[in-house]
Amino acid sequence: MNKISRKLAALLMCSAMALYGAASVAAESVDGPAGEVQPFLQTVTADIDSVQLTYNGELQPVRSLSFNNEVYVSLDDLCVPLRCRVIASKGAPAPDRFSGLTVAANIVLYPHSQAFASVSASIDEVAAAADLAASDQQSIEIDPNPGIVTFEGIRAFLHPIAYGNVLFAPAANVAGSLDKRIEYDSTARTLDLSDYRDIALGTVNGDLIRQRDIDYFMAAQYEAIANDAANQGISKEEIAKRHSGDIFDQIVDDLVIYQKAIDDNTYLDPLDYSVINSNLSRVVDGYGGIAGYAKHLQELGVSFGQVLKMYRMQYTNYVFANRLVQQIQASDEEIGQYYAQHGKDYMAPEKLRVNHILLSFHDENGVPVPDDKKAELKAKADDLLKQIRAGADYYALMKKNSDDKYFEQQPRGFVFSRGEVDPAFADAAFSLQVGGVSDVVETKFGYHIIRLEEKIPARPKTLDEARDSILPDLTAAKQQQTFNDFLQQWKASKYIVKF
Repeated sequence: MNKISRKLAALLMCSAMALYGAASVAAESVDGPAGEVQPFLQTVTADIDSVQLTYNGELQPVRSLSFNNEVYVSLDDLCVPLRCRVIASKGAPAPDRFSGLTVAANIVLYPHSQAFASVSASIDEVAAAADLAASDQQSIEIDPNPGIVTFEGIRAFLHPIAYGNVLFAPAANVAGSLDKRIEYDSTARTLDLSDYRDIALGTVNGDLIRQRDIDYFMAAQYEAIANDAANQGISKEEIAKRHSGDIFDQIVDDLVIYQKAIDDNTYLDPLDYSVINSNLSRVVDGYGGIAGYAKHLQELGVSFGQVLKMYRMQYTNYVFANRLVQQIQASDEEIGQYYAQHGKDYMAPEKLRVNHILLSFHDENGVPVPDDKKAELKAKADDLLKQIRAGADYYALMKKNSDDKYFEQQPRGFVFSRGEVDPAFADAAFSLQVGGVSDVVETKFGYHIIRLEEKIPARPKTLDEARDSILPDLTAAKQQQTFNDFLQQWKASKYIVKF
């Protein structure tokens, strides 16, 4: 498989891993004027409060709502220690013109080195900022469907809600989307957010390759690893160990390509994000919804944050690779040289030349005939076949009775290969000897009586006939080689270390 195909295959593999979220977040939206989505309000009983969030030694008061045994936190507040920013849609958000999904907000990540203002307001000030009064349980109106939330353009499946013009989402969903661990102490009203402990295995120009990266791809290949272990009679751990070196090398390649893509100003556009988000929604649906999908991820030990990272990198690589090689085509000279060596691999299939008598299941206006008419047609076909078997002139009966008047333009019959006609028609025709006449054959078109006029043997295609088949194969091979040459050059210029 060529490098471009590997990038696409890797993308689809990540798609199969599934995302942490639901495919029907925006299902209850109603259309308002000019296609805008109007709020669908719901009354719930909730605790309105603030919790203390700790992350990397920082203490951050975070607005929260608690109901249905779930803690929802303000995305704006949570983003402060996580070095991200929530960019909300202005006014009533409208469906995205590419995907049709209503986007309430996009979360943008910032480098950890960038200065970022922390919130030092008191709990009361934080609550008042969104017109939230800290209290015990009370009835409030929320919008359970403000639209989807995206992480830098990719759908995050957070199950957001809106209250007091503030977006909230389950804390666990947000943490998982950023590949973080989170623990909630309901008594102390604290959230402890932390990074996963990990082992660094190497670097590519300073970008770490971690054990969790290896584990991610191991999870994606779990079924193949289990099958290999069963076939070879050894443990899954031993098979996984053998795979890990290849996976490390593949991650190195991915990182080298991604770094080059970013250096070359390759960024995903709205249509790319639409393709990604549509694929992810289909994946979630393929697991029967969010419950089955979340269970699958949990069993694999994979976080949405890992899926998000790999998915973005590999789709960016795919876009970059295709842009780089899309102008590369095999030349006429190369096609000729290839044909000289491999022409025998391009065969024109065996064909037949036949005539047939058709009693059609449709009238002259194309309207299907009733069942009683079909019975009459079958009786007529049986009678015509009886006459032919008794020595009547096939061609005279064809001209008089056939509803297919092709013979007026093609008196010698029509030519076809097996895959070009109805299977029942082909089976009957290919079973005949030249000059033979078939029994009555039923297809969706009607009843046929077929006469075989000529068998045309399979033969090697001429260069002109084979050109359209050779061109994509040869072009793909040329693009693969070109891209692989580029990759080796890029790797030579990178500082790659394996610990």
